[in-house]
Amino acid sequence: MRLIPRCKVWLETEEGFILGPGGLEILEAVERRGSLKAASEELGMSYKFVWTYIRRLEGSLGVRILETRRGGYRHGGSSLTPCGERLLEAYKGLLEAAEEACRKYRGVINELLVRGECRGSRESSLPDSSYRQREG
Repeated sequence: MRLIPRCKVWLETEEGFILGPGGLEILEAVERRGSLKAASEELGMSYKFVWTYIRRLEGSLGVRILETRRGGYRHGGSSLTPCGERLLEAYKGLLEAAEEACRKYRGVINELLVRGECRGSRESSLPDSSYRQREG
């Protein structure tokens, strides 16, 4: 048996969730496509959903992360503000750091099993419910 460390990373405020993998996809698509409409089409999401998500994110953060330019197909568009760009880069950096930590400890965790350091110990014989209670 091999253990594979995994992690999920999201950002919260005191009020709760604000940004996760889905939000990352939205911000990256807006950055890539230069348009909220094109980003929503690329992602297969409604324009209203994407617009509402970004407005909710801005409301939670108290800053603008998206600037829009009116003008239709040829002159309009959307782009991330400098704050939005920094948020995107910081979140991507956090994801990379978490993945690196998982890669780093994958070998350590599995080496314990290979060497048998965990076999026969009191902790390995605890039922799942006891483990979950100790963890929280």
